[in-house]
Amino acid sequence: TKNGLKSVGASITLDHVEIRDVEEGIAVFDNQSSLGLDSSLRLVDSKIIGELDGLWIYGNGNTSEKNTTIVIENSEVFGEKYIGILCNGTYFGTDIQVKNSTVKGFYAAIYFPQKDSLLTVDKSTLEGGTALAVKGGTVKVIDSTVAGIGDYRSTPLPDDPSKLSMGGYWDTGDGIYLEANYPDMKPSITVEGAATRVTSAYGESV
Repeated sequence: TKNGLKSVGASITLDHVEIRDVEEGIAVFDNQSSLGLDSSLRLVDSKIIGELDGLWIYGNGNTSEKNTTIVIENSEVFGEKYIGILCNGTYFGTDIQVKNSTVKGFYAAIYFPQKDSLLTVDKSTLEGGTALAVKGGTVKVIDSTVAGIGDYRSTPLPDDPSKLSMGGYWDTGDGIYLEANYPDMKPSITVEGAATRVTSAYGESV
């Protein structure tokens, strides 16, 4: 099965639900909404496991003034072979809130390359090769654990920007990775809280 659940501009709450044995746990494709609708997805006490990605999220860009909203509470999201929560830079306009939850992915827990978008990680755990990869939007990490566990890979020299990733991120094995060579993306990261721990097994914490 391709998707455990697919939303195009829908309002959905999953409470005590488990999705597994699918390629993509949940796909939110608001870019396919001809009416410019924004999905509202809430996961509560649930477990989402995708063989590739746990959550695959496309906003609808400037089609609407609102955001695609994803709220994950007391839940677990896993991307076994790729990414826990996968976003797309072309289809922006999302508000993702991870609260008291765990997100894990083979390459990254969360890949967030979106302008005009919000990501909040509060009292949660992120774990992946490169745990949190950011290329745009406003990101807040509060009282959370962010752990990069993948092999170290050095980034290109600044005088060779052609080698920077253009369709993805540079897989460094870091805890938090920020790629800021896209002026219109305006990425911003705030890390706060006495309980926050950002680590990397083989690379840089940040």
